[in-house]
Parts: sequence; C-alpha cells; structure tokens
Amino acid sequence: MACAAFKKFAQKISKLPPQAIIRALDRECDRLRRDLADCRDGLSDQEYSVLYFKMFVRAASLGDVLDLIIQLPADEVEFFQKTTIRLVQANALPVTAMDHFQSTFKVTDKARHLNMRKAMMNGHDLNGFKRRARAG
Repeated sequence: MACAAFKKFAQKISKLPPQAIIRALDRECDRLRRDLADCRDGLSDQEYSVLYFKMFVRAASLGDVLDLIIQLPADEVEFFQKTTIRLVQANALPVTAMDHFQSTFKVTDKARHLNMRKAMMNGHDLNGFKRRARAG
C-alpha cells in the first residue's frame, strides 16, 4: 500500500457510514495478513499503520487497551483520529477509546514503525493483545 494506495483507502473509509467502517477495516486487514502470510516482500509503513489501527479498534471495542505506542506521520494520525471519533459517535467504540487513542498513537516527523514480528516476539499477537501465560 504505497502512499497513493493509503490515500485511496482513507478516502474509501471516510465515505463509509460508521457502521461499515469496522467491516471494511477487517477486510483490508485480512488482505494484508494474507499478503504477509504469502511472504510478499514485506508490508509498507502505511500497510502496517492500517494493521495497527485495526488492532487498536479491536482492543477498544473489547474495552481493552492496546499495549503499544505507535508513531506515525501527522496525516495518518489525523485520519485515524477522525475515524475513531466517528466510531465513538456511532457507539461502535466506547468513549474511552479517545483517551486510549491519545496514549497509543503519536505523531512523528519520520514514521518509525515497530516491526510486527518484533511486536509479536515481545508477547503481542496479531490482534495487538498481550499474550497471557497459560496457567498450569
């Protein structure tokens, strides 16, 4: 997902009613995960940002907190923040999602994305939740 593809994705999401955003985000992330599983030449920074946002949305919808700090360019943070506001206003996410958004997404001049594999190795699954040690 090059910069132009991210802009197209953002325009598509911006035009959808809030109730359809999560389904569209699910479909896009399913596609990205398939690309990753098929050993495509890695994902772009923008593709990782979409996966991270989906992780955030899933955690927020379950009343959980994403245990990552994600640094993105200002335009991506602004888009994800506006989308989060729309989801909160439509009651698709709880109001607390806004506070969690502020603590999760940070603006950086130069996007420095965490490597998904590194995040997974640090105890996160692809849904963004901390893996819990199994009892017994």
